[in-house]
Amino acid sequence: TSKVVMELEKTEEILRSRMLTSEQEKERLQRTISEIAHQVKTPLSNICMYHDMLSDSDISKDEADTFRRIISQQLEKLEFLIDSLIKSSRLESDMIRLNVENSSIFHILELAVNDIVHKAERKKIELTIRCDPDITAFCDVKWTAEAVGNILDNAVKYTPEGGNICIDACPGEVYTEIKVQDTGRGIDSGHYNDIFKRFYRSRKEQSAGVGLGLSVAKAIMEGQGGTIGVQSGTERGTKFMLSFLTKS
Repeated sequence: TSKVVMELEKTEEILRSRMLTSEQEKERLQRTISEIAHQVKTPLSNICMYHDMLSDSDISKDEADTFRRIISQQLEKLEFLIDSLIKSSRLESDMIRLNVENSSIFHILELAVNDIVHKAERKKIELTIRCDPDITAFCDVKWTAEAVGNILDNAVKYTPEGGNICIDACPGEVYTEIKVQDTGRGIDSGHYNDIFKRFYRSRKEQSAGVGLGLSVAKAIMEGQGGTIGVQSGTERGTKFMLSFLTKS
Protein backbone atom coordinates (compact mmCIF):
# COMPACT_ATOMS: atom_id res chain seq x y z
CA THR A 1 0.00 0.00 0.00
CA SER A 2 2.80 2.42 0.89
CA LYS A 3 4.44 1.82 -2.50
CA VAL A 4 1.16 2.58 -4.29
CA VAL A 5 0.76 5.77 -2.26
CA MET A 6 4.33 6.81 -3.10
CA GLU A 7 3.75 6.19 -6.79
CA LEU A 8 0.50 8.17 -6.71
CA GLU A 9 2.22 11.05 -4.95
CA LYS A 10 5.03 10.96 -7.50
CA THR A 11 2.54 10.96 -10.38
CA GLU A 12 0.62 13.84 -8.80
CA GLU A 13 3.83 15.85 -8.50
CA ILE A 14 4.72 15.20 -12.14
CA LEU A 15 1.26 16.23 -13.33
CA ARG A 16 1.33 19.36 -11.17
CA SER A 17 4.73 20.31 -12.59
CA ARG A 18 3.52 19.76 -16.18
CA MET A 19 0.40 21.84 -15.59
CA LEU A 20 2.48 24.66 -14.13
CA THR A 21 4.88 24.55 -17.09
CA SER A 22 1.95 24.54 -19.53
CA GLU A 23 0.33 27.55 -17.84
CA GLN A 24 3.60 29.47 -17.79
CA GLU A 25 4.21 28.67 -21.45
CA LYS A 26 0.69 29.74 -22.37
CA GLU A 27 1.09 33.04 -20.51
CA ARG A 28 4.42 33.64 -22.20
CA LEU A 29 2.91 32.88 -25.62
CA GLN A 30 0.00 35.25 -25.03
CA ARG A 31 2.44 37.93 -23.88
CA THR A 32 4.54 37.42 -27.01
CA ILE A 33 1.51 37.74 -29.27
CA SER A 34 0.53 40.97 -27.51
CA GLU A 35 4.07 42.37 -27.86
CA ILE A 36 4.27 41.51 -31.56
CA ALA A 37 0.86 43.05 -32.23
CA HIS A 38 2.01 46.24 -30.50
CA GLN A 39 5.27 46.34 -32.50
CA VAL A 40 3.32 46.15 -35.79
CA LYS A 41 2.09 49.70 -35.19
CA THR A 42 5.55 51.26 -35.64
CA PRO A 43 6.34 50.09 -39.20
CA LEU A 44 2.74 50.77 -40.23
CA SER A 45 2.99 54.36 -38.98
CA ASN A 46 6.35 54.84 -40.73
CA ILE A 47 5.05 53.47 -44.02
CA CYS A 48 2.05 55.82 -43.90
CA MET A 49 4.25 58.79 -43.02
CA TYR A 50 6.85 58.26 -45.76
CA HIS A 51 4.12 57.45 -48.29
CA ASP A 52 2.55 60.85 -47.58
CA MET A 53 5.96 62.54 -47.91
CA LEU A 54 6.47 60.87 -51.30
CA SER A 55 3.31 62.56 -52.58
CA ASP A 56 4.88 65.98 -51.93
CA SER A 57 5.79 67.49 -55.31
CA ASP A 58 8.64 69.56 -53.80
CA ILE A 59 10.87 66.65 -52.70
CA SER A 60 14.04 65.90 -54.66
CA LYS A 61 14.83 62.62 -56.45
CA ASP A 62 17.41 61.70 -53.78
CA GLU A 63 14.85 62.29 -51.01
CA ALA A 64 12.26 60.20 -52.87
CA ASP A 65 14.77 57.33 -53.27
CA THR A 66 15.57 57.52 -49.55
CA PHE A 67 11.88 57.43 -48.62
CA ARG A 68 11.28 54.43 -50.88
CA ARG A 69 14.23 52.59 -49.32
CA ILE A 70 12.88 53.29 -45.83
CA ILE A 71 9.41 52.09 -46.86
CA SER A 72 10.95 48.89 -48.25
CA GLN A 73 12.81 48.28 -44.96
CA GLN A 74 9.66 48.90 -42.93
CA LEU A 75 7.70 46.49 -45.15
CA GLU A 76 10.31 43.79 -44.46
CA LYS A 77 10.00 44.43 -40.74
CA LEU A 78 6.20 44.30 -41.00
CA GLU A 79 6.38 41.01 -42.92
CA PHE A 80 8.62 39.52 -40.22
CA LEU A 81 6.31 40.64 -37.40
CA ILE A 82 3.17 39.35 -39.12
CA ASP A 83 4.89 36.01 -39.83
CA SER A 84 5.86 35.76 -36.15
CA LEU A 85 2.32 36.62 -35.11
CA ILE A 86 0.89 33.90 -37.36
CA LYS A 87 3.28 31.29 -35.96
CA SER A 88 2.45 32.35 -32.41
CA SER A 89 -1.28 32.14 -33.09
CA ARG A 90 -0.96 28.67 -34.57
CA LEU A 91 0.75 27.36 -31.47
CA GLU A 92 -1.69 29.18 -29.18
CA SER A 93 -4.87 27.93 -30.83
CA ASP A 94 -3.58 24.50 -31.92
CA MET A 95 -4.33 25.34 -35.55
CA ILE A 96 -2.01 22.69 -37.00
CA ARG A 97 -4.40 20.22 -38.62
CA LEU A 98 -2.58 17.65 -40.75
CA ASN A 99 -3.89 15.90 -43.85
CA VAL A 100 -1.32 13.13 -44.31
CA GLU A 101 -1.28 11.54 -47.74
CA ASN A 102 1.16 10.34 -50.40
CA SER A 103 2.70 13.65 -51.48
CA SER A 104 5.29 14.92 -53.94
CA ILE A 105 8.46 16.01 -52.13
CA PHE A 106 9.50 18.06 -55.16
CA HIS A 107 6.26 20.08 -54.93
CA ILE A 108 6.79 20.61 -51.19
CA LEU A 109 10.32 21.92 -51.77
CA GLU A 110 9.04 24.15 -54.57
CA LEU A 111 6.51 25.76 -52.21
CA ALA A 112 9.08 26.17 -49.43
CA VAL A 113 11.76 27.71 -51.66
CA ASN A 114 9.32 30.19 -53.23
CA ASP A 115 8.91 31.84 -49.83
CA ILE A 116 12.62 32.51 -49.27
CA VAL A 117 14.20 32.77 -52.74
CA HIS A 118 14.11 36.59 -52.83
CA LYS A 119 15.74 36.83 -49.39
CA ALA A 120 18.48 34.49 -50.60
CA GLU A 121 19.01 36.52 -53.77
CA ARG A 122 19.42 39.73 -51.78
CA LYS A 123 22.25 38.09 -49.79
CA LYS A 124 23.73 36.48 -52.94
CA ILE A 125 23.23 33.04 -51.40
CA GLU A 126 23.30 30.16 -53.86
CA LEU A 127 20.39 27.71 -53.52
CA THR A 128 20.87 24.15 -54.78
CA ILE A 129 18.01 21.62 -54.90
CA ARG A 130 18.60 17.95 -55.64
CA CYS A 131 15.31 16.10 -55.78
CA ASP A 132 13.92 13.55 -58.20
CA PRO A 133 10.40 14.66 -59.27
CA ASP A 134 9.11 11.13 -58.60
CA ILE A 135 10.04 11.04 -54.88
CA THR A 136 7.00 10.84 -52.61
CA ALA A 137 6.32 10.37 -48.90
CA PHE A 138 3.36 10.36 -46.53
CA CYS A 139 2.98 13.90 -45.19
CA ASP A 140 0.84 17.02 -45.38
CA VAL A 141 1.91 19.18 -48.35
CA LYS A 142 1.01 22.60 -46.94
CA TRP A 143 2.30 22.12 -43.39
CA THR A 144 5.44 20.26 -44.46
CA ALA A 145 6.25 23.15 -46.82
CA GLU A 146 5.85 25.43 -43.81
CA ALA A 147 8.25 23.29 -41.74
CA VAL A 148 10.89 23.22 -44.50
CA GLY A 149 10.30 26.93 -45.13
CA ASN A 150 10.99 27.76 -41.47
CA ILE A 151 14.28 25.89 -41.65
CA LEU A 152 15.23 27.59 -44.92
CA ASP A 153 14.33 30.98 -43.47
CA ASN A 154 16.74 30.35 -40.59
CA ALA A 155 19.39 29.13 -43.04
CA VAL A 156 19.16 32.35 -45.06
CA LYS A 157 19.11 34.47 -41.89
CA TYR A 158 22.27 32.94 -40.41
CA THR A 159 24.26 32.29 -43.60
CA PRO A 160 26.61 35.14 -44.51
CA GLU A 161 26.42 36.92 -47.87
CA GLY A 162 27.76 34.80 -50.71
CA GLY A 163 27.12 31.53 -48.85
CA ASN A 164 25.39 28.34 -49.98
CA ILE A 165 22.28 26.38 -49.02
CA CYS A 166 21.84 22.86 -50.39
CA ILE A 167 18.56 20.89 -50.22
CA ASP A 168 18.65 17.14 -50.85
CA ALA A 169 15.75 14.69 -51.00
CA CYS A 170 16.83 11.11 -50.23
CA PRO A 171 14.28 8.30 -50.75
CA GLY A 172 14.43 5.13 -48.64
CA GLU A 173 12.49 1.93 -48.07
CA VAL A 174 11.01 3.05 -44.74
CA TYR A 175 11.81 6.76 -44.48
CA THR A 176 12.28 9.52 -47.04
CA GLU A 177 14.57 12.29 -45.86
CA ILE A 178 14.96 15.98 -46.69
CA LYS A 179 18.35 17.45 -45.80
CA VAL A 180 18.97 21.20 -45.61
CA GLN A 181 22.67 22.10 -45.37
CA ASP A 182 23.94 25.68 -45.07
CA THR A 183 27.33 27.37 -44.72
CA GLY A 184 26.25 29.57 -41.82
CA ARG A 185 27.82 30.15 -38.42
CA GLY A 186 26.57 26.85 -37.00
CA ILE A 187 25.07 25.77 -33.69
CA ASP A 188 26.95 24.54 -30.65
CA SER A 189 26.15 20.86 -30.00
CA GLY A 190 25.06 21.70 -26.45
CA HIS A 191 22.05 23.58 -27.87
CA TYR A 192 20.70 20.91 -30.26
CA ASN A 193 17.65 20.26 -28.07
CA ASP A 194 17.19 23.90 -27.06
CA ILE A 195 16.67 25.22 -30.60
CA PHE A 196 13.39 23.29 -30.95
CA LYS A 197 11.92 24.76 -27.77
CA ARG A 198 9.40 27.59 -27.95
CA PHE A 199 10.94 31.06 -27.71
CA TYR A 200 14.50 29.77 -27.58
CA ARG A 201 17.13 32.19 -28.90
CA SER A 202 20.83 32.06 -28.20
CA ARG A 203 22.42 35.08 -26.56
CA LYS A 204 24.07 35.95 -29.88
CA GLU A 205 20.71 36.06 -31.70
CA GLN A 206 18.46 37.98 -29.33
CA SER A 207 17.36 40.38 -32.11
CA ALA A 208 16.88 37.72 -34.79
CA GLY A 209 13.34 36.59 -34.01
CA VAL A 210 10.95 35.30 -31.39
CA GLY A 211 12.15 31.69 -31.44
CA LEU A 212 9.07 29.94 -32.84
CA GLY A 213 10.00 28.73 -36.35
CA LEU A 214 11.80 25.53 -35.37
CA SER A 215 9.26 24.81 -32.64
CA VAL A 216 6.49 24.91 -35.26
CA ALA A 217 8.56 22.72 -37.60
CA LYS A 218 9.05 20.12 -34.85
CA ALA A 219 5.32 20.09 -34.03
CA ILE A 220 4.48 19.57 -37.71
CA MET A 221 6.98 16.73 -38.17
CA GLU A 222 5.98 14.86 -35.02
CA GLY A 223 2.29 15.35 -35.80
CA GLN A 224 2.64 13.32 -38.99
CA GLY A 225 4.85 10.56 -37.60
CA GLY A 226 8.09 12.10 -38.80
CA THR A 227 11.25 13.29 -37.09
CA ILE A 228 13.53 16.33 -37.25
CA GLY A 229 17.18 16.39 -36.29
CA VAL A 230 20.23 18.62 -36.58
CA GLN A 231 23.99 18.31 -37.05
CA SER A 232 26.19 21.34 -36.70
CA GLY A 233 29.16 22.97 -35.08
CA THR A 234 30.34 26.51 -34.44
CA GLU A 235 31.43 28.13 -37.72
CA ARG A 236 30.89 24.82 -39.58
CA GLY A 237 27.42 25.33 -40.99
CA THR A 238 24.26 23.48 -40.05
CA LYS A 239 22.39 20.49 -41.49
CA PHE A 240 18.76 19.75 -40.66
CA MET A 241 17.27 16.32 -41.42
CA LEU A 242 13.52 15.81 -41.82
CA SER A 243 12.33 12.21 -42.11
CA PHE A 244 8.92 11.03 -43.35
CA LEU A 245 7.37 7.60 -43.70
CA THR A 246 7.80 6.43 -47.30
CA LYS A 247 4.73 4.22 -47.02
CA SER A 248 1.61 4.48 -44.85
